Amino acid sequence: MCVHPAAPRPPLRRFWAGLLALALAVAVPGAALANHPSAPHHDHDHYGVFWAGHLAGPDDDFAELQGFAKWPLPWHGTRKDGWHWESALWATAGPVSVNGDQGWMVGAGPLLRLLTPGTRFYGSLGIRPVILSRERFGNLDLGYRLEFISHAGGGVYLTERLSVGYRIQHISNAGLSDTNPGINLFIIQAGWNL
Repeated sequence: MCVHPAAPRPPLRRFWAGLLALALAVAVPGAALANHPSAPHHDHDHYGVFWAGHLAGPDDDFAELQGFAKWPLPWHGTRKDGWHWESALWATAGPVSVNGDQGWMVGAGPLLRLLTPGTRFYGSLGIRPVILSRERFGNLDLGYRLEFISHAGGGVYLTERLSVGYRIQHISNAGLSDTNPGINLFIIQAGWNL
């Protein structure tokens, strides 16, 4: 009986690049819908998933797949020129992987969204504290289980209910520990409105 060694797995970056290409293939047709005269109403619950991959920072493959829920907060408004802003409470939870070491992350915090008049495009800013199941992933020491995540990005509503987006995210413990590598990630997100 001949036993062959397992073939090496392709690098995670190829998988994530393929996932990014797939997301762009979905998002590009949505741009054609962007000037649709009826922009969707946004003050409702919103659920979805996002994937985050390493952009810059330590030489580690950092990835997260998070589920999220967004609930409107009472602060929102519309300017005379049609620009609309809204606030929400945003909660996330899901697995984290660094060089194959697995863990979990859960958090919640405020989110601010700016919606363009007469289109389906939006911008977003947010910050949230998160709790990690561990502070060390292989050689990467985050210094503390409590981290803070800030992000900025945007997206488009492909339909009244389905949205896709892209954003940059930064993870840091804000100096709570002497070890604070700071990690920058890019995010691909898909959401569903109820």
